[in-house]
Amino acid sequence: PGFNVHQVEETGGRRILRGGAPRQDTLNSLAASARRRGVKVTLVDLRSPPNSDDRSGKGGRLSPQAEAAAARKMGLNYLQVIALDKSLIEKIQQAHRQGHVYFHCM
Repeated sequence: PGFNVHQVEETGGRRILRGGAPRQDTLNSLAASARRRGVKVTLVDLRSPPNSDDRSGKGGRLSPQAEAAAARKMGLNYLQVIALDKSLIEKIQQAHRQGHVYFHCM
């Protein structure tokens, strides 16, 4: 669902998805899909620290700040984390128990 969104796995109606930094239409599609399935969406932003392209909104991508604000407004969960965070797997598992998880970097 959405621009540059690819399903990796589905378990019990909850999806793990991956793709690039989302645009607004990507978030809209992810939110609509989750509403239809009655689950939450957690956006896992691996852009840490964000670079100048990430902050610029290049190609319609949302900057980390704009993504976090849009997620809050749409009722989506937002998690910005470093890929080397030792608790990353635990955070992902917790989010996946609640619904869809969308991972992205640039």
